[in-house]
Amino acid sequence: MTTGFDRPGPPVTSTSIFVLSLARRVEAEFSTVLAPLGLTVARLGLLGHIAPMPGTPR
Repeated sequence: MTTGFDRPGPPVTSTSIFVLSLARRVEAEFSTVLAPLGLTVARLGLLGHIAPMPGTPR
């Protein structure tokens, strides 16, 4: 029997939205750790790309 006051079930949790939210939280915490070093996540990624290049000082 249904009435006009039946509550719908809980919203469906989207896996992709959950993963994106988690990634944003991890990135924010990582940025906080890198800030005292004068780095951002993007700059750290750039350093990771150029470090293995031949001829770059280590």
